[in-house]
Amino acid sequence: MIGYPLEQLRREVAFVAFHFHWSHDEVMGMEHEDRRGWVEQISNINRELNAGLDSAKIKSQLAELGSTPIIMRPDEFGSFVRSETEKWERVIKLSGTKVE
Repeated sequence: MIGYPLEQLRREVAFVAFHFHWSHDEVMGMEHEDRRGWVEQISNINRELNAGLDSAKIKSQLAELGSTPIIMRPDEFGSFVRSETEKWERVIKLSGTKVE
């Protein structure tokens, strides 16, 4: 019997858990085919969103609002969110800002 590669399983679980905020147990409780389906759907949505953001019409509309789209793959977006969180966490701590 050939097993599913552990590294691939880890990537799928992390991918689905990150994007849907599902727990490890919820993702691991899924059938392999269902988990792969979610990975594919998340990736498809990301590709479609990026294609839309890359259109001249959307870029123009966003520019009018003072915004510039940044097109990223899901893993790149995850890295961006982590780095921004770390950066702003340091700024908040250094400023002494407190939540009321």
